[in-house]
Amino acid sequence: MDSTTQLFQEYYLIDQGIGNPIEIKLRSPDYRSVLLFLSKSLEVGLIYKLKITGDLKDCAGNSIEWPDSVLFARPELPSKEDILISEIMFDPLPGNSEFIEIYNNSSRTYDLSDIIIAERDAQSNGITSFTSVCQTHRLFFPGEFLVLTKDKLDFLTGYPNSRGTIIGLSDLFSFDDEQGTILILDKWLQILDEFTYNQEMHFSLLTSTEGVSLERISYERPASDRGTGILRHKMPVFVHLVMKTHSWLLPQIRNSR
Repeated sequence: MDSTTQLFQEYYLIDQGIGNPIEIKLRSPDYRSVLLFLSKSLEVGLIYKLKITGDLKDCAGNSIEWPDSVLFARPELPSKEDILISEIMFDPLPGNSEFIEIYNNSSRTYDLSDIIIAERDAQSNGITSFTSVCQTHRLFFPGEFLVLTKDKLDFLTGYPNSRGTIIGLSDLFSFDDEQGTILILDKWLQILDEFTYNQEMHFSLLTSTEGVSLERISYERPASDRGTGILRHKMPVFVHLVMKTHSWLLPQIRNSR
């Protein structure tokens, strides 16, 4: 980035009474980002909007494309059931990807680098295969959905109608095709959500469950509440819709109730 453009304080405008930064510093060694120093501390629970009002340029003098605004917040630490498993594809069609979709079931913002996906070993009942959701800091806003998959490109090829944020985790463990237990943990390995799935949870009249996901139908009750079928195959009333899209699933579209 061209330091002569990115250090103009008037180019950066933050709402919620913050205004322009009082100081800007380039971040070495690559100078591809800046640190903004503000006149007052960010408040927990507020979501801020940063607008870039000037013409930022790279070192060659070319204008840098930038979104009209960027949301940010001061992240908090999640509590139990603040982040939930909302959908899982554990037995995809050949060539398609396994995935898990998570949902921010709270009014708070979290840092995804604090969140871990894991599985429970069927024999020892211990928690294994710990995988960090994000290696860098990335905010997870209230009501947001996020898809986690081993290969992002493969996922988009198999599910072209998906939209929203998709994170590729090359070290994500493989899901058992018949049954398994998936957990969401915080950075201290406290359980935020846990779901045990199996083939029998699918709609009984399906001739094949390959390529059919399980989705959550209630965010108010725990996934472990097996008596209510909290996670189940999508109801037959949606079959016509999803068959038109050549898929039994629509990741990151709010689940049917």
